Amino acid sequence: MPLISIRRCAEVFSAQRCFQALRLINRHALLLGPLLVATFAIVAGWIASDYGAQYLFRDNEHLDYFGLCDPGYPCIWKSARLHSALYATALMGLVWTLFVLIESWDQDSKERHPVEKFDVVLPGVILLGLIMVAAVLLNGYEPSGVVAVLALSLLGFLVGLVIVSVITKLGLGLSKWLGIHQMWTFLVLSILVAIGAAYLPVVTPAKAIFIALAAVVIVYCAFEIAKAHYRFPLALAIALALMAGAVIPKFKYQFPGLESYYEQWRVLPEGAPKIAQPAPTPLLDPRQTLEAWLTRQPQGTSDRKLVVVAASGGAYRASFWSTIVLDCLTSHPDLPHFDRAIRLMTGASGGMVGNAYFAASRIPPADGPAPAAAPVQASAACKSISAPSRGTVENHLHHDLQERQRQRPLMLASAATDSLTPVVARLIGKDMLYAFFWEPNLEDRGVVLEQEWTTLQLTFAELERGEREGWRPSLIVSPYLVESAKPMFISNLNLEGIITGKLAEEFFRTFPGARDRFRLATAVRMSSSFPLISPAVRLPLPNRDRVVDAGYFDNFGITAAAMFLRDKDVQEFIKNNNLQVILIRILAFANEELAPPSRVILQLQQFAEQITSPLEGALAARETRGRFANDLLLEGLEHTYENRFHQFQFVARKTRASFSWHLQKQDLEDMRANLSDSKNLEELKRLVQVWSRKAAQ
Repeated sequence: MPLISIRRCAEVFSAQRCFQALRLINRHALLLGPLLVATFAIVAGWIASDYGAQYLFRDNEHLDYFGLCDPGYPCIWKSARLHSALYATALMGLVWTLFVLIESWDQDSKERHPVEKFDVVLPGVILLGLIMVAAVLLNGYEPSGVVAVLALSLLGFLVGLVIVSVITKLGLGLSKWLGIHQMWTFLVLSILVAIGAAYLPVVTPAKAIFIALAAVVIVYCAFEIAKAHYRFPLALAIALALMAGAVIPKFKYQFPGLESYYEQWRVLPEGAPKIAQPAPTPLLDPRQTLEAWLTRQPQGTSDRKLVVVAASGGAYRASFWSTIVLDCLTSHPDLPHFDRAIRLMTGASGGMVGNAYFAASRIPPADGPAPAAAPVQASAACKSISAPSRGTVENHLHHDLQERQRQRPLMLASAATDSLTPVVARLIGKDMLYAFFWEPNLEDRGVVLEQEWTTLQLTFAELERGEREGWRPSLIVSPYLVESAKPMFISNLNLEGIITGKLAEEFFRTFPGARDRFRLATAVRMSSSFPLISPAVRLPLPNRDRVVDAGYFDNFGITAAAMFLRDKDVQEFIKNNNLQVILIRILAFANEELAPPSRVILQLQQFAEQITSPLEGALAARETRGRFANDLLLEGLEHTYENRFHQFQFVARKTRASFSWHLQKQDLEDMRANLSDSKNLEELKRLVQVWSRKAAQ
């Protein structure tokens, strides 16, 4: 038996088979090269590491590989390493099998059964599969260790190899039974396998990427076997299908809460009278909300402070850093009543998620003054802690993400703070397919993202009471409009007198009947609409404005905060009531000079600098211009309020947390430890000093 096995292996990996493999690689190098490099780099975590892509293909939690996990699956089946190796091997098997059949088709298209056994494709599948195993191994070894990672990768490879073997043998058998060419059998079978994989109850980016790349390979093979005079019509048909899917529905993507407005533009020709909308409720007068807020402040003192919070963008890195800082300040023993002193919260992208959680988690007071701060350990609130305390804003966000993860069919061993996996899965699994459909995609990846934030599923009408009564801070969410080239402010406040020179649009002045249906989660998602991760959605307006991330205009929330504080009525109110203005800036990253690139990187940049310089220059100018404009606005506020204006910055400097909707447990611990950073402690000390200072009489 061993001699037979050795002889059999020698036949499978003979020089003739190896030469055939090299010839196939050379023939399809234009597809195989980029496909292999891209898949390897993605699985190894080398692409988009700043955005947390590497975490999607590794186990981020310890698993009992020999036990059972809820809801009854073997825990080993929850290993992202296993799934990554499995799908990568299956993809390589699909690629190689189709390439072998294309080669046989070119040699003799009339021969219906050129491949007799799976052995013909086995060498190439094993070679490409082992390359993918190497990619999985290169994606770090924590927390499982090198032995477990190697075992899981090889197990995934073997399972993938078995699946490829079964599908190949099934295809060979069906081809003989139906009497058709193996090429057509495998093309149809590949399509069915990709569709079947999409419906497996496993939410994993590895599966989504397998489906996307499999689609690319299938289209490539269709072009290869088509006759030359059919290739252009085939390409044109695909392009027209994509164009029809994008153009026929007037609004391919839609924001929840604006259904009646979208319907109005769908059924009526442009210029026709509008369908009657619900009678709008008046927006809140900023002056009246300030007066209501003042009644919630400590009475009979001259040391009252008005706090404005502005948080930078940065996905969950910014979201959690914002909640960590707010929990620290609102529970600090030397900052009494800080939580009730917050009147306005602005920001961009992920920072606005944290601010929104603070505002949404406020509860109405039973009687009299505003609710007390959340019951946390004051002595530990601003120290390095390993987990959020019960009742904190961070805990609200953490709890929502954990609950959403439990509700999914089968999640892998990912972090508890992971919203990137379901977003990527929806992007590649459904959104790509919907690109060909002639109907709106009402459950896109942006909707999936906003559904992660359960606490934010409040309408603006539900938020309005707390703002009117003074115990809930007002929010100004500011996504950017592409066609209008200006931000759109989403707020319960009437900002007509605050917005000068038509520098921004008011959402609820444009859609006055939407406050009863439009949710805070949707508004925050608008502000976090970084394209590709979230779609750029058009509004039901004559110019069909596209909404993108707030960071395109102001990634720090300073513009909205400055507009509010520069308003004449607000200035008069602050002066008449002898208030101190405190601006809390929560930054998810430091504005520090970057280290010069290495010589190798510099040479690589020089290779393509004539092509990339215009785009790089535009992006760098946008960032610099935004910071410059913010500095001018802050200088103006200092001049307006003189010694009444104080600003403080709390920066997440010492952390490797990615700018994505995925954070590791260690990332959260690092960010909590940033509270003890020397510069943050100095800012906190200065804030305490200002807080205890009596206002000038």
